[in-house]
Amino acid sequence: MFDEYNIYLRALELDDFKISVKWRMDEETWKLLYGPRYYVSSEYEKKWIEGAIFSQKDIRLAMCLKKENKLIGFINLMGVDMIYRNAELSVWIGDKECRNKAYGMQACLLLMQFGFYERGLERISARALESHKVTRKGLLFMGFKEEGLLRNAVYKNGRFQNTVIYSILSSEFNEKTAAKFNLTPRNSNESDKNDEENI
Repeated sequence: MFDEYNIYLRALELDDFKISVKWRMDEETWKLLYGPRYYVSSEYEKKWIEGAIFSQKDIRLAMCLKKENKLIGFINLMGVDMIYRNAELSVWIGDKECRNKAYGMQACLLLMQFGFYERGLERISARALESHKVTRKGLLFMGFKEEGLLRNAVYKNGRFQNTVIYSILSSEFNEKTAAKFNLTPRNSNESDKNDEENI
C-alpha cells in the first residue's frame, strides 16, 4: 500500500507544547477529537506534555514529517496492560494541512508494529464516534474488526453520541496487515531461533 512512509515517530519533547497548545485553540480540531472540549493554557499544555513523557502506563509519541522534520500530531497506545497484553490506540493530527493525507494511518501502522513486535501485545483496540465515518473506514482498512456499539457513551458537539469499538489481534496484524502495508511481518520461527540463541 505505502511504497514509502512519509512520517516517523519519536519521543515527545517538552518544547512540543509550544506547537500543540495552538492546535488545542482551534475550534474545528476539537470537533474531530473523541474526547470533550476544554480550555487549555500554555502552562497546562506544558504539564500535559511532561506527564505524557513520564507516563508509566501509556506510550505517547510525536508524529513528524520526514522531509520537513515537522511535528504534525500525536499518537498513543493508552493503558498498556502487560498482564493481558493489550492497549488502546488513539491518534490526533493537529496540523490542519496534514489531514486527509494518510499520515494518521501511517502513524497507526508504525505504532501497531511497535506494539505487537517490540512490546509483545496480543490485542490493540480503538474507538471512534459512530458519526466519524472516515475514522471508522480507516480502522477497518487497516485490519481492525468491529466489536460492538456503546450507546450514548460520549457527549460531544452538543449531544450524546454512540461509540464504536474496534480491535486487531497480533496474528491478524502479522498475517494480513503487515504485508498489505509493506511492513516486515514477524517470522515466528526466526523469533524462536533468536530466543534460543540468547539463552
